[in-house]
Amino acid sequence: MFIGTPTVTAFYRGDESLNKIRYALDLAQRLNTKLTVLLDSSSPYVKMVVVMLKTTLKMDEEVLLKTLSERIRQHIVDELNIPDYSLEVTNSADVGQSILVNNRAIFSSRKTTVLAPWKEESVVSRGSSEVMFPIGKGRSCRWALRNGLPLVKAAIPDLSVLYWHTTWLDPNVESENPEDHPCVEVRENLALAKKMADQLGVKNRQIIEIRRDVVEGLSQAILRERCCLVVMTRGLGTGFGRYGDILIRRQCPAPVLMIGLEGEPVW
Repeated sequence: MFIGTPTVTAFYRGDESLNKIRYALDLAQRLNTKLTVLLDSSSPYVKMVVVMLKTTLKMDEEVLLKTLSERIRQHIVDELNIPDYSLEVTNSADVGQSILVNNRAIFSSRKTTVLAPWKEESVVSRGSSEVMFPIGKGRSCRWALRNGLPLVKAAIPDLSVLYWHTTWLDPNVESENPEDHPCVEVRENLALAKKMADQLGVKNRQIIEIRRDVVEGLSQAILRERCCLVVMTRGLGTGFGRYGDILIRRQCPAPVLMIGLEGEPVW
């Protein structure tokens, strides 16, 4: 999916964006990669500043955007106190090889990898280095594992992983233990997930529950286990992230990393 280490991209829509830029900066520094901040030309703040500069400085569009980018870059550097960090502010960029830190894009971007934080200022600001990977019976969770595990391992050296699954009751099984009920495909995916984490030297565990509402079960497990991040992807066939999108719309209690579908998954 990514060729080498991905860059990180955030949006500037005014000072309300600073918190997400701070989170994106922490992620970029952890990955030892570049952070780019894109000016959101659709935001009221950026529109207002553009009009003001056009009126007062009489600049053409290209010079105006360059001037605006330089001023906002200096403002971000001052506000976040990062004088020595190489930060680029621009009005356009290729995000194909980037992690996009943006809550809004998570609903529209099929191929791009998008990370949706809320008010967190750093990747582990919740006080835990445990990351949740929800495991189902389909191929999409394997795509999230193959592309997400190495990525979060690079960002969180002391990473531990929680594999979470909610299962249906198997009418042919008398046991009340949820771990006795998953189907064959889920068991295969859980075994693959453990093998992949073990190969990377990542501490891992699994929780299997029986929950009628999958998204509510996810949210409660995230809170209960104090996970700092949830890693998911969209359906490989549909391109939609049914549970992931609902989780974010319900304001997931932890940031959600949706692994993009750039490149054809081969199994």
